[in-house]
Amino acid sequence: MSSGTESPELTLDKLAEQVTNLAGLVSRQGKVLSKTGEQVLEMQIKGTKAEVDAIEVPTLRGERSKQVQPTVDTTDFVTNEDIVQLVGELQGQLDILEQRTIRRTVNSGLVAQDAIVAPQLNMDGLEPSPGTFPKTLGGFNALTDADLVDLCTFYDLLPPNEEQEQRMNEFMSGEAETPNLEDLRIGAKPEDYDQKELDSLFDELARYIGVRSRRTEGAW
Repeated sequence: MSSGTESPELTLDKLAEQVTNLAGLVSRQGKVLSKTGEQVLEMQIKGTKAEVDAIEVPTLRGERSKQVQPTVDTTDFVTNEDIVQLVGELQGQLDILEQRTIRRTVNSGLVAQDAIVAPQLNMDGLEPSPGTFPKTLGGFNALTDADLVDLCTFYDLLPPNEEQEQRMNEFMSGEAETPNLEDLRIGAKPEDYDQKELDSLFDELARYIGVRSRRTEGAW
């Protein structure tokens, strides 16, 4: 004899009935999820369609099919003018590079001291003034220290001095918005360098313009 309420007997028929009920519940939940997905998709399509419809489309008569301002932000779009400008700038850089290569090739074959040296272009595509750049290989080999420093300044070949390094460190650390090094390069003088440094500058200048003259023994 049991003291509690007895559990109803679980027969095969009842088990089959519960399985059927459970299957029906799963089916109804699946339909709800499917319907919800359709509604979300419809909302997205409506939103996209509204943005497309807001764009003004010109007709054959030059009129506008919509008088609504477009909702698509074209601020960051690349225009044809941007592409043309970029291509022009790249072509200009390629032209400068080609000219420098041609002039280095010509200068690399110079041997006679009276041979004409092709004036090299700087990074901006400019030639140095005739009074500073030597006309012949002999004139290049006999460069004065002042002309040497001036040419290295023009070609941006001078090593940074202490003040330039300080400004660059301030720029890298975020203390300055720009290093502003150009004004310091203009004021460079031969007295700022010893003879070994001047000879090194001469070799660097010779490599830049393409001639094979060197002052430092064993320099490439």
